Amino acid sequence: LQAAVDMLSAVALERAITFVVLDNWPAQMSIIGDRERVEQVLSNLLSNAVKFSPDGRMVIIRSDQVDGQWRVEIEDQGIGIPAAEIPSLFQRFYRASTAVENQIQGTGLGLYVCKAIVEGHQGAIGLVSQEGEGTTVWFTLPARVPTATDTPWPEGTSEDARLPAEPAHPTGLLESAGFNESLIPT
Repeated sequence: LQAAVDMLSAVALERAITFVVLDNWPAQMSIIGDRERVEQVLSNLLSNAVKFSPDGRMVIIRSDQVDGQWRVEIEDQGIGIPAAEIPSLFQRFYRASTAVENQIQGTGLGLYVCKAIVEGHQGAIGLVSQEGEGTTVWFTLPARVPTATDTPWPEGTSEDARLPAEPAHPTGLLESAGFNESLIPT
């Protein structure tokens, strides 16, 4: 989470957008997944929040454990999305009318890719929005407490080789979908 915030801090600073991080994630918990893809989701959602927010506003990032899941919410104070368009937002190449009208650059692929990654990790993604007030995008991923056999990893072990001893989902599910599975401390 912090890596994605750090990566976008310079862009946010240029526009006087403040990141507020409310991280209530228990230190002992981890998620199972492809670190690079999960960071891609976080970066994309934070980038959208900055892109669709007016200068001088806040982006609030919440991280918490809810029902055995890692739940992340990214709330902006941006242009919002018309309610009738929300069901279409996760479709490939779809762009909200507010983005088009405000001439905000984009391809309409970001949320589509985020959804594929999150669902590939056995998670869920969604959003709530009010036109003219902002949008909150959320996602969840399965979480668990690492076992003694999960850590520590030998010095020099690659991220991709750090497989959990007792996966919370069928072994190989992420690999078969093209992800690099590992235990990710958040």
